Amino acid sequence: MNHLIRARVLYGLTLAAAPRLLLRAVAVRDPAPCAVDVVRVLGLRDVSQALACAPRPTGPVMLLGVETDALHAGSMIALAALSPRWRHAAVVSGAVAAAFAVVGGHQARGLARDTDPRHSDATRLDRLVQLRDRVAAGLAPYAMPKPVRTWTGAGGAR
Repeated sequence: MNHLIRARVLYGLTLAAAPRLLLRAVAVRDPAPCAVDVVRVLGLRDVSQALACAPRPTGPVMLLGVETDALHAGSMIALAALSPRWRHAAVVSGAVAAAFAVVGGHQARGLARDTDPRHSDATRLDRLVQLRDRVAAGLAPYAMPKPVRTWTGAGGAR
């Protein structure tokens, strides 16, 4: 498991286990129950994303994670602009998501050319990883802008 995946698991588990404490740490006094639930769900999303990549990270899978992180960072910019109450929390969450996107993009760039999932002696886990990679490779041309696909070497026509 690489450092990005470990960091994402730790971050996600922390969000899921102690959302109220983390909200208070970013200047949200007396967070509403729905805000606590949202933070917990975001933490579980991070853990799920890390576990989807963990068995054998590949370029297309990492790039879908990059896109997810970039969308989250963008939504946090919008929240920061529109809500003074949530501004600090949104900036922190958006900054973390942006950092994950940058590091994930860098890792995906190195992995993009290593996406041939065919193995003659595939175990059950290998077959599951192959299926995950085929789905990610099929989605990548529709989910990522062409300049990102070109930069990372993910290719794919659109």
